[in-house]
Amino acid sequence: MRQFAKKRHNRVHSRTVERTRRHMRRAGQRVTQFAVSFRRWFLFGTFGLLLAGAIALVASPILEVRQIRVQRQESRVDIERVQKVLAPLFGRRMLFLSNNDIFTLLEAEFADLNSVSVKKQYPSELVVQLQLTPIVAELLIEEPPVVTATGAIVPQASPLPAGRDYLTSNGIYVRLPGAFTGVTVLTLGDWTLRPLPGSRILSEQFLSALTEAEKELAKALNQTVKKRTVLLRSQEFQLQMSSGISYWF
Repeated sequence: MRQFAKKRHNRVHSRTVERTRRHMRRAGQRVTQFAVSFRRWFLFGTFGLLLAGAIALVASPILEVRQIRVQRQESRVDIERVQKVLAPLFGRRMLFLSNNDIFTLLEAEFADLNSVSVKKQYPSELVVQLQLTPIVAELLIEEPPVVTATGAIVPQASPLPAGRDYLTSNGIYVRLPGAFTGVTVLTLGDWTLRPLPGSRILSEQFLSALTEAEKELAKALNQTVKKRTVLLRSQEFQLQMSSGISYWF
């Protein structure tokens, strides 16, 4: 009788233990499923909030261009003129504004533009730096005299604004208010229509040939060049040496 009771007790205890284990396994599975579901919905919710925040930020006027600051690296850069050219950028979205957009605007206005550096100072400021093509020569453009009916010669006044004429290393003619020391002086003549600032009047190959010819003559003759004259229509140049002798190329 005692053995029967013991066996019965063991069976009841085993069933109780097994039932408890099953309940614990089910509870663990429920907890795991809840944790997975919570993590999934938490990630979806976080992503949704971030996406909504990003859309709101992009659409917000906070990221619109409201200030353009031009950093001048040389005196040739006219800050007011640059800001006027870049005025259409005000109100544009900072995120969707590329360096090429800014370069295209400036290139149409500045013929001697070499490169542009743009920094975006969020939320609403653009910092622009212009690198211009170097000046290699000052131009003395010979104006043809006007002959009156009486035969008197009247010098023709230049219709251009006050300033001095210069040539860049890539042959672009620019007119600037300031003076540049240490550059070559080049006399320009034999033109049909007076060159306009911003136009390319000489090729880089022509300028290279002129420079090489000057070096070779100075070396061979042990003389300096006194005057350099370029004839536009015939695409020739003349080098007058310190001895007074002129050489045509």
